[in-house]
Amino acid sequence: SDVDLKRLLASEDLEVLDTSNYSTQMQVAKEVIKTPQFITVVAPVGSGVTTTLSNVVRIVKRNVLYCKAEGSKSQKSILRGFLSDCGYGDLSHYFKHSAIPDLMNSLCFHLNDAASPKMILIFDGVEKWDKRRICVTYELISKISKSTGCIMSFTPTFEKNLERWAKSNSEVQQMIDAVNDCVYLSPPSEEEMNSICFETGITSSKVIDMVVSKSKNLNQLKTRVNKLRRHIREIVEPE
Repeated sequence: SDVDLKRLLASEDLEVLDTSNYSTQMQVAKEVIKTPQFITVVAPVGSGVTTTLSNVVRIVKRNVLYCKAEGSKSQKSILRGFLSDCGYGDLSHYFKHSAIPDLMNSLCFHLNDAASPKMILIFDGVEKWDKRRICVTYELISKISKSTGCIMSFTPTFEKNLERWAKSNSEVQQMIDAVNDCVYLSPPSEEEMNSICFETGITSSKVIDMVVSKSKNLNQLKTRVNKLRRHIREIVEPE
């Protein structure tokens, strides 16, 4: 058989647990849990960052707050988005009418006074953010640094944007200076992608070669594996 049907059709994700990127990011998470610090992860799209960070959320569970605040434009809406990500969406009516300092103080209070003293804030896909959101986020990080560790991921291109913004914005420069460590990742190697395919349930070396040869990163690999999944489902699960 070219595939292990049970493994391949079990989910829509790839099995990336054995990749070096996964190991590196899990180690970063452990360090941040052990000692609150601010670490950035710089990696091209398709390096498995989001997949790994979602596993961090799953493994560490309630000690991790996965923050997006996507689509927010004003400082107030950014903070309300963070509060919602942190699980305080039921207080949205109160926060809707709160002043910006009150919103920031409420968010910091909940994070600094959390049941577990060692928590992680994960900011994933920061390359989608603008300068305003970066400044609001840095203000938050600076106020919770003693109790809450932070992991922030973005692309190499966005790193250059930060450096450019820092020349005219002191808050962006302060955020860059506050980073305790920066981890650089590359897309998985061909050998690792071969292993990912096998662990995901593709057992034929010929099929693996065909899928991997057309994939430059994990996003492209996942697209092709899911296309294979759909094709197999049409065969084994006809309407």
